[in-house]
Amino acid sequence: FEPEHACRVLDALYSAMKEEYLLDYGEEFWAEMEETAEITKQNVREKESLYRANIEKYMDLTDRAPVRIEASDGVTVTWNHRTVSPGGSWSGEYYCGTALELTASPSEGYRFAGWEADGVLLSEDSVYAMEVKGAGEEVPQTIRALAEPVDGGGE
Repeated sequence: FEPEHACRVLDALYSAMKEEYLLDYGEEFWAEMEETAEITKQNVREKESLYRANIEKYMDLTDRAPVRIEASDGVTVTWNHRTVSPGGSWSGEYYCGTALELTASPSEGYRFAGWEADGVLLSEDSVYAMEVKGAGEEVPQTIRALAEPVDGGGE
């Protein structure tokens, strides 16, 4: 749970609803809706642990596991609302059982070469689906997107 992401999602929802609500209910009602949204966003930012606890309780989530996503030079990795630029990485935690769909996009002059973990090629498809596993489960939590220069491209 990330407060700023939750606030962006809330803003997008309100933006999508605005025109219809203004037509159906008027300016005064919409002003109240916007005020409620601002209060909600403030609460999300100030009470992150409370929101996280409620999400865990009502969605029956317990354990979290570390995940690391790496992008070699020449490839960008995206998933959910995240992006790892070429040569970069991201580390964080996800709840065990969470499904992630990673998408690799090669840079100009490169071709996507696959997904690897612990030196083992997992897939050559540009989209890779993984499930976050808990302690003791035999699934790597560090995934690396590979790219290689095409003739005359890259470095």
